Amino acid sequence: MKNGKEMTKGVGTPIYMAPEVLKNEGNYSYPSDVFSFAVLMYETFVEKSPYESDPRFTQEWMIPQFVLNGNRLDKHEQMPDNYW
Repeated sequence: MKNGKEMTKGVGTPIYMAPEVLKNEGNYSYPSDVFSFAVLMYETFVEKSPYESDPRFTQEWMIPQFVLNGNRLDKHEQMPDNYW
């Protein structure tokens, strides 16, 4: 337990997981939720899964590897800078 809360240790939907959650170390907190929320907001803005039409992700397991390598999604062409 950390701060009175038990960490999930990588349980969830990988496309929304922050790198520290994907590492499965159980050493994460609210910033991980911010990461997940940002992916959700990106998805809401483009109106589809953010990784869906990207040719780099032909297999679902490629998404966590992409995130673990320190990569992030590119800014969508129609997304205003203040949203990004």
